[in-house]
Amino acid sequence: MDNNNKITVKINNKKQNKQDSKNDSRDYLSDRPTWFEEAASLDKEEIEEVDVFEKNSHLTDDSSSEKIKSKKNNNSVVKAFIFTACGAIGISVILGFIILKMFVEIDDQDNLATNDRISSEATSTNTGAETEVVDGESITLEALQAYVVQVGVFSTKEKATEWQDKIAASGYNAMVWNEGDQLRLFVGITPTEEGAKAIASDMEAKGLEAYARAWSTTERNAAFNPQVIEWLQTFPTLWTDTVQAVNQDSDAEQVEVWTNWLEVAPEGLPESVTAWKDSIQKITTMITEGESRENKQLQLLEVWQLYQNI
Repeated sequence: MDNNNKITVKINNKKQNKQDSKNDSRDYLSDRPTWFEEAASLDKEEIEEVDVFEKNSHLTDDSSSEKIKSKKNNNSVVKAFIFTACGAIGISVILGFIILKMFVEIDDQDNLATNDRISSEATSTNTGAETEVVDGESITLEALQAYVVQVGVFSTKEKATEWQDKIAASGYNAMVWNEGDQLRLFVGITPTEEGAKAIASDMEAKGLEAYARAWSTTERNAAFNPQVIEWLQTFPTLWTDTVQAVNQDSDAEQVEVWTNWLEVAPEGLPESVTAWKDSIQKITTMITEGESRENKQLQLLEVWQLYQNI
């Protein structure tokens, strides 16, 4: 080996000159292992390349590890972001459907209410006063009572009609009171038992079987417009007063009372109430025209029966 060529080695990553080390550290060099002596025979460039390679290799390994860790961290962040975004989108979609459904239901209810109102207004406009008033508040139709003269009870309409004709041939008129499976023939009506017995006695004198009896109907509930209810509530008193006036032949004043009552009748009455109202109108006509007491009594009986059926 040429003495002019200096051999340089690294100790603890520091370059050492062989000549210097020979002077300062002979014993140290003599105790070093063989691999170190072989490294001393290498050129400077080769030693540096090995050292640099080892250094770079060490750095490369550390860098790669850091990059892997960084990549994993980045992946975790991305996954968390994606999961959060997907959750937010899902929740937004669900809330959107719920809100949309709420608005649709509200809109449907508004449309139904509007349609019902329009339909109701159209019906009211088209029918006007002809519309029957059947819905509304409830009213209790008072029970009426009086004394009647009965001439028979029958199970068939044919038999009742047959006896009605026989009674008419004897000079008395009778009306048929339909009571379900029974048909009764009534001849007269009075406010007292004595008055009914007097009529029955006259009929018996002519060979007809008749007897006086108390007759009453039960109260019942019905639904009407408030105006109709107010109008109906005054009827029982008017009817009772008229029954008494007819039997006393003092019914002339009743014409004005009934006329005023009929004039304030509400419009749009149900059909059953209209038929009943027409029957009452006949009473005023009969009183005005001077019909017989017996015929007026029968008309009062008809009004009573229709009142029970409205």
